[in-house]
Amino acid sequence: MTLVPAGPKVALDAMPRTARAILRRILVHGEASRTELASTYELTLASLTRLTKPLVDEGLVAEGSARRTAHQGRPRLPLDVRAGDHLVVGVKLTGRDLFAVLTDLRATVLAERQVALTDTEPAAVVREIGAAVRGFGADPGALRGIGVSLGGHARDRATVVRGPFLGWEDVDLAPMLTRETGLPAVVDNDVVALTEALHWFGSARGRSSFAVVTIGAGIGYALVVHDRIVRSAAADLGGSATTSWTRVVRSSPARREVQPRRTCPRRRSPAPRPRSPARTWTPTRCCAVPRRATRRVSPS
Repeated sequence: MTLVPAGPKVALDAMPRTARAILRRILVHGEASRTELASTYELTLASLTRLTKPLVDEGLVAEGSARRTAHQGRPRLPLDVRAGDHLVVGVKLTGRDLFAVLTDLRATVLAERQVALTDTEPAAVVREIGAAVRGFGADPGALRGIGVSLGGHARDRATVVRGPFLGWEDVDLAPMLTRETGLPAVVDNDVVALTEALHWFGSARGRSSFAVVTIGAGIGYALVVHDRIVRSAAADLGGSATTSWTRVVRSSPARREVQPRRTCPRRRSPAPRPRSPARTWTPTRCCAVPRRATRRVSPS
């Protein structure tokens, strides 16, 4: 059985970038008047109305109750997300279990399920996710999509390039889920998903720069700078990375018995190795506190 959601008539990706930014601003920070939004994005009220009209038409945003201000004039009608009218399914995959939750647009958990994975083949896992989605019994017209997170490397939020805990390589998971459920689907690394959740709705809400470190089967980390997750080709997982405990132990300085070379930040050359058995290091003269400039004054 494939769910056929009503869904928005216009895909969010097809909307202007500013319109998506406005939706995110309201979703994360709460209701805001058109005047406030126009000031934030340096728009005229006419331009703002044009950009938000598709959001209103699709039922994603609605006008709230009138707010009185200290200034005279018409009361302001704030725009807010209709969070309860739209539902999404979030899924976390491990090597042994499937965890699924049904939430509204502000990540309020309405229902949850846990399923043991007896078969980790991609097709079998997709069927389990489809069964979990249908098991929530949600109105198909209110469901908007599925988000899946797992330990591994996801490309273009659609393909699992590497999923070591499930033994996956190059699995087009998002298209498979869409065929199974009829819902739009995205796939990402679990640490990235956690970081986004903390940034939008959790303890990091309102912070523009922060780091997340997780400790479990391995060590994971992610970095947010200027309100965006850092995505780098050098990072193992596109903005985050994980390191297994075996790798950590093997690379420990105490295990290797090889002392790392320290580099003088000013000379950019290796500094002398300390001879103390305690492995302490004294900075060279150029790294010490800068000497105060002096000038010789000849006697008059």
